[in-house]
Amino acid sequence: FGGRRLFHVDIDVTHPWSRERRNYITQCISQLPELRLITFQATVNCDQPELKAGQFLPGGRRFSDEEMKEHARLNITWLRKILSGDVQIGIENNNYYPTEAYETVTDAGFLRSIVEENGIRFLFDIAHAVVTAHNRGITLDDYIKGLPMTSCIQLHLCQPQIRSDGLAIDAHDVPEGEVL
Repeated sequence: FGGRRLFHVDIDVTHPWSRERRNYITQCISQLPELRLITFQATVNCDQPELKAGQFLPGGRRFSDEEMKEHARLNITWLRKILSGDVQIGIENNNYYPTEAYETVTDAGFLRSIVEENGIRFLFDIAHAVVTAHNRGITLDDYIKGLPMTSCIQLHLCQPQIRSDGLAIDAHDVPEGEVL
């Protein structure tokens, strides 16, 4: 961990955080004295998703949009209490795959509201945006226009792929030319 200024936590900021989850986050932060940015995900809209063939399927309880916004608000408020004032908080956009688990959390407007209502930053994952736009059947430009790009503080670059069945996926490959 030593010397790291950026830290991405593979935890969903729109879900309720248990004491164990908060302890884990606190422990990670305590090992990062030079931390300046900590980012989280908005992965799925349910509490017990099932991973099958690289995609989450809905499972357990589905959270409403307002519940996820409230969880994010509570989690970010708690984070601000344990972080030094110069550490920024951000949220990453996720891929959209055609299962109900990805509804809402991959909507540009939902992500924008989380960022703006909580005064946090945005981690723009380009491959996730390409995958989402393709799989939702919308233009990439329209999707990006809805995202909170003025709050963007970090970019993730990798190459998405279009499978033979037409589904776009984030293959996490090194880009081979333009990705946007």
